[in-house]
Amino acid sequence: MGLTGGVLAVDAGNSKTDVAVVTAEGEVLATARGGPFRPHAVGVEQAVDALAEAVARAFAAAGVTSVAHVSACLANADLPVEEEQLAAALDARAWGARVDVRNDTFAILRAGVAEPLGVAVVCGAGVNCVGMRPTELARTLPAHFGLGSMYALIEALHLRHVEPARRHELTPVLFATAAGGDPLARSVVDRQADEVVAMAAVALTRLDLLAEPVPVLLGGSVLAARHPQLDERIRELLAARAPKAVPRVVTERPVLGAVLLGLDAVGAAPGSHARVREHFAGA
Repeated sequence: MGLTGGVLAVDAGNSKTDVAVVTAEGEVLATARGGPFRPHAVGVEQAVDALAEAVARAFAAAGVTSVAHVSACLANADLPVEEEQLAAALDARAWGARVDVRNDTFAILRAGVAEPLGVAVVCGAGVNCVGMRPTELARTLPAHFGLGSMYALIEALHLRHVEPARRHELTPVLFATAAGGDPLARSVVDRQADEVVAMAAVALTRLDLLAEPVPVLLGGSVLAARHPQLDERIRELLAARAPKAVPRVVTERPVLGAVLLGLDAVGAAPGSHARVREHFAGA
């Protein structure tokens, strides 16, 4: 008998496994305990076989043969490929219509908080750590591509269901989400500013130019977008690390630079440079 809307919950660790059968209303129908779950040592199928013993006992006690959803938090599910392999193995057992596999650290995190915010460390037969925080990016990024979740977006990008060229569309969504005040989106923008300034400061240091007023030119689509938070953060950090540097965003098309380099190489008259600049200024 299937349990409509019910859940089979699995917490499988290196030393023991706990399973529970629960109704959609939160009533715990049955629990069972099994042995260690070590797919990295015995293989996926043998590990799931051991898990199946505890599941069978819990199902028998609950009087059901399947549920709507299997929520499995498993030790040694550390990489996406391992999650996929384990999810496929659990799905093949037909315990539930849907299977979600996560690392067992997520069980500790969710047991201790009511929202996806915090860090959990598991230290038993092994040690592991996971951290999460809520962010509007989990909604805005997949929604831009007509998808329902970050998992769907990651899969679509990985499998190239979204054309690689469209990855550039992620940045404007990030900027818009940051402008809306989302803390994680803002932290990503700040991190980009940190990297830009770190590179510029290293170059200035190696060239011994920190004591001179030197232009620091910022180009490319991300910097030329002049996102206020990114622009202000770069200027703030650069002022602290290289006070004499003079930052300027280059909004001219990069091909202009290639043309000017070519004119330099052929010894063109200075007036030709001005004409070229005028041409591209109006392009």
